[in-house]
Amino acid sequence: MLWVVDDHEIHVLVGEEEKVGILRWEEQKKVVQVPVRMSRAEAIWTIRNLLQEQHNGMPQDVAPAAKLEVFGTYWPIREISSQRTPYIQQGIVYCSISKGRFSASQQAKIKEELLKVLVVRHIGDWEERLGILIPDIAFRKNSGRPYTIQRHTGALSFDRELHRLSLHTIAYCEWKAVAEYSGLGQDEQSRYIRKYFPVWKTEEKILGYEYTTYHDN
Repeated sequence: MLWVVDDHEIHVLVGEEEKVGILRWEEQKKVVQVPVRMSRAEAIWTIRNLLQEQHNGMPQDVAPAAKLEVFGTYWPIREISSQRTPYIQQGIVYCSISKGRFSASQQAKIKEELLKVLVVRHIGDWEERLGILIPDIAFRKNSGRPYTIQRHTGALSFDRELHRLSLHTIAYCEWKAVAEYSGLGQDEQSRYIRKYFPVWKTEEKILGYEYTTYHDN
């Protein structure tokens, strides 16, 4: 979502945290995450206070520029060989940096690769759990829905920019896609949701905020 507060454009994400968190705070782009249960008025009041703090320097919660913004947060980076696929381990993103530079296009590619690794691994877990096989997992830009099911090819297609959401929300989105793909009954769905996604209503709200046709039939 894009809010305008005191003539500043603020990119707003929604999460489960108890307070407003700063994901990026630069002159050209400001990104914050607000609690899903916080009223818009309270969130705007908090953002306005953060803007006022600029007169005394950057807010303390701002992540340093040397980190990669993906999955709704910032991760420190450790360089690896360009022959290896980027991955996350113990809170660190391992990736290749071309000639010591970290361009926007390179960051976008790394984010998509991290998303693919994450989704394929999680989908594999659900395939094993449910005893099903999904022959193909694709990634395409889709601003309307986080995923689509292509029945004629048997493929699941995910939005390639899904990496902007939190790991919890992505995990729920993957589950929704698999449950819909497999035709899982409502009773079974409810059982899995109670076990793995106790705050599923929050995830539904987040996906509804981020994707324009998510709740459309």
